[in-house]
Amino acid sequence: MKKLTLLSFLVCITYGVFAQNSPSQYANYFNGFQRTKKTNPDSAIYFLTNLAMLESNATDDLLHNSFAQSFMLGSREELLKDPEFLAHLKKSNITLDSARRKFAEQQSNAYIILDKTKKSVNKQIKENIYPIWKWVEAMKNKDNAIELQKIGNEYLSYLNEDSDFYNQRKARYGLMISGIMNKSDQLKPLAVKLQDLIYDNLNQYISTHSTQNELSREEKMDRAWYRYMFAAINFISAANTVNKADQIKFLKLASEFSPDAIDNTVKSAYFYDMFFLFDKEKYSFEEDY
Repeated sequence: MKKLTLLSFLVCITYGVFAQNSPSQYANYFNGFQRTKKTNPDSAIYFLTNLAMLESNATDDLLHNSFAQSFMLGSREELLKDPEFLAHLKKSNITLDSARRKFAEQQSNAYIILDKTKKSVNKQIKENIYPIWKWVEAMKNKDNAIELQKIGNEYLSYLNEDSDFYNQRKARYGLMISGIMNKSDQLKPLAVKLQDLIYDNLNQYISTHSTQNELSREEKMDRAWYRYMFAAINFISAANTVNKADQIKFLKLASEFSPDAIDNTVKSAYFYDMFFLFDKEKYSFEEDY
């Protein structure tokens, strides 16, 4: 339960900081979405649309670091089995069935929001929802090789349209989709193709961006995200190969690009990607090498 509690706690911190450092109108829309997304999809979309017209970065964070959590079904099932959470339900006179129904309602509303926003006339919302939608579709079709192959090819084409894999968190969702496809022998070649494209993109960014000069906070955030994602994809690649020499090579790179002292000053840059990719705290890959 620790990881779930911590994740929720840091999300709350994000909202609080946003509300304190931004005009009240921004905060109202941001917090309004958070307040209504579980119970009133139309209101949530209203707040999201208005926020997108005012503040693009906050909209991106809201969708990728908060709303996307609505589809982390494994974490939710784990929570329903957690002794501490069950004790909390009992203390609050809430039955397990009631909790399940509440989660189901929240899940249903999340799908309503997803379905409506993927057709949004707001370009920013539509573009940022797309990779979330493709990831959710991949999970829904994990046992349907034909549909999953279609989704994989669509995402491959999507990645080829733009070399900025941080934008819209393309790399994050691409790795998760690749991971789903990799469980099917039939789709492994496509999964590898998708993962290789992401690997090359992250590697190229790291190779061409110097970090010798003094960095601004934004540059530190970019550096930390790319380094963590490159470390993560090497760790994932090691798990997907049977060749011992290749495993060692990948784990060595994962260790080398684990967050360093600079990256640790901006952990928020990769915190959410860590949970989406590994469903737990994994701040470093050094011990895996």
